[in-house]
Amino acid sequence: MILNILTLIAGLISVALAIIVLVEGTNTKNIRTAYAMFAGSVGLWAIFLGLFLVLPPGNLSAIVVFIYYSLGLLIPYSFLFFSLGYLSIRVSRFVRLFALLPWLLMSVLIVIPGAMIASIDAGPEKIVELIFTSYFLYSAIFVLYVSLGLWLLITNIARTKGVYAHRPVVAISLFIGFAGGGYFDIILPLLGNYELIVYGPLFAFVTSAGIFYVIAKHGLFDIRTAAIRTFAYVLSLATLAVIYYIIAYIVSVTLLNAQGQSSSLLLSPFSVILAIVLAFIFQPVKRFFDHLTSRLFYKDGYSVDNFYASLNKVLTSTTDIRSLLKRISLMIADTFKSEQVFFFVYTKEKGFISSGTEGHGKLPYSDAELLRPFSGLVLNDSTNIPHVVRRMMISHKVTLVMPLYRDQQLIGYVCLGDHKTSSYSRRDQRVLQTVADELLIAIQNALSVQEVKDLNANLEQRIESATRELRASNAQLQKLDEAKDEFISMASHQLRTPLTSIKG
Repeated sequence: MILNILTLIAGLISVALAIIVLVEGTNTKNIRTAYAMFAGSVGLWAIFLGLFLVLPPGNLSAIVVFIYYSLGLLIPYSFLFFSLGYLSIRVSRFVRLFALLPWLLMSVLIVIPGAMIASIDAGPEKIVELIFTSYFLYSAIFVLYVSLGLWLLITNIARTKGVYAHRPVVAISLFIGFAGGGYFDIILPLLGNYELIVYGPLFAFVTSAGIFYVIAKHGLFDIRTAAIRTFAYVLSLATLAVIYYIIAYIVSVTLLNAQGQSSSLLLSPFSVILAIVLAFIFQPVKRFFDHLTSRLFYKDGYSVDNFYASLNKVLTSTTDIRSLLKRISLMIADTFKSEQVFFFVYTKEKGFISSGTEGHGKLPYSDAELLRPFSGLVLNDSTNIPHVVRRMMISHKVTLVMPLYRDQQLIGYVCLGDHKTSSYSRRDQRVLQTVADELLIAIQNALSVQEVKDLNANLEQRIESATRELRASNAQLQKLDEAKDEFISMASHQLRTPLTSIKG
C-alpha cells in the first residue's frame, strides 16, 4: 500500500514540476513545452498506474489501464524532442508530427479489445495479460525513441562546459529513470512478470530530483527562485509534520498509556495545543530552510543593492570614456558571471568606441547595424530574431545584447557573452534594464567630456600650427628686413663713391 501511495506522489511531483515549468519558465518555448509534455506524461502515467493498483475491480480499471499504456508511449516521444530542444537541435514541424504516428497507431491498438491487451485482472493480483507481438512492437518503439534521446544527451556530455555544465546531471538522472522504469514496466511485463510494476514509477523521483537540482543550481527554465522557495516551504511543512507525529506518538504511547487514561479524551486538547505551538515555530523553521537552500543553491548569487551602489561609484568616479566602459564591463561580468562583456558606442560620422573585459569580442560596424531594428533585449536563443542575427551573435560569442536608447536615438549596445554556469535569468535581465538609463547618462557625459577634450586638443593643434606659421612668417620678415638693410647700405655706398670722386 505504501508503494502505491509513493507511486501517486511521484506522479503528482512530476505533474507539478511540468506545470511550474510551463507557466513560469522563460527559456525558449520549444524546450519548455517539450519538457512540460515529458514530465506531464511521466506524472500522469505514474498516477494512472497507481490508480489501477488501488482501485477496486470494475469498468473504471480498464479505462485506467488504457490511459496509462497510451501515456507510457507518449513518454519516449516527448523525451526525444525534449533532448533535441535541450541540445539546441532544430527539427521541422513535419518531423515532429511524423514521429507522433507510432504513438497514435499504438493507442488505437491499446483501445481495440484483443489487439494488444488480452485481458485485465483488476483483483488483488492486478495483472494485465498482453498480446506478445503487439506489446513487443510497443516496447521496440519505446526503446528506439529513448535510446536515441539518451544517445544524443550522452554524446554531448564531453563537449559541455560553462552554460551547458548541467547537461551531465540531466543525462545521468534521465538514464537512471529510464533504466529503472524500463526494466520494471517494459522488460518484466514483456517476459510475463507483472508483479513488480509498482517500482517503475518510483524512478520518477530520481528524474525529478535531477531536474530540480539543475533548476536550483544552474537556473534551467529560469524558475530557480520559485522552485527553491517551494522546496523550502515543503521542507518546512514536512518538518512540522514529523515533529507533530513524533511528539503525538510519544505522548500517546508513554504518558497516556502509563496513566491508564483514555487517549481519545486527552489527545484532542493536546493536539490543539501542539498545533498552536507548531504554528508559532513555523516561521523560524521556514527561515532556517530558506537560509539553508540559499546557501546550497545561491552561492553564485548577488545583492542587487550592492551592485547598484558599486555601479554608482564607478559611474561617478571617471569621465574617461574607455576607462568608464572597461570598469563597467568588469563589474557586470563579475556580477552576472559572464564570460565577456563589452560596450559598442556610436560616435559621429559612422565611428564607434568599443571597450570591455580583457579579450572581448570585436563587433564590426556592419554587424552592429544588424541589431539596430531591436529596441529591447536580444537573446541569441530567442525564436523572434532572424537567423542572420543569431549567427552573428554566436560568431562573436555574444548571448545577450541590450540596446541603449536616449530620446529615440540609439547610443550603442551592451553585449554579454555566455553565462559561466547557467543562463541569464529574468532577474538578471531586469537588473540590466533597470541600470540602462544610468549607463546612458554616464556614457553621454563621458562622450561630452571626450568631445570637449577632442575640441581642446584640436584647438591646441590649430593654435600650435598658427603659432608655427606666425613664427615662420616672422622669420621671413626678419630675413626680408635684413635684406632690405643690406640693399640700402650697398646702394648708399655705391652712390657715395661717385660723389666723392667728383668732389675730389
